[in-house]
Amino acid sequence: MTLGHSGLPMTADRTIRLMFAGIQLVVLMRVTADMLPMNGNYRLYIAAGAVWLVSFIPWVLRYLPFYWRPRADGQAG
Repeated sequence: MTLGHSGLPMTADRTIRLMFAGIQLVVLMRVTADMLPMNGNYRLYIAAGAVWLVSFIPWVLRYLPFYWRPRADGQAG
């Protein structure tokens, strides 16, 4: 969505796919942690948080500057 809203071509390179796969892994980890018994599942929550950070920080570093710039195609919005 960031690429489309910033007027750039919407193409998913390897980095984008890895970030997306990491977020999907976090979802699976969180759901699994909720289904496990209470003792010991906090480690899975911590691991999910770590994977989320590893997946989200590259997104912020790569795409946050697009929100500060005018659209690349010159259109409004």
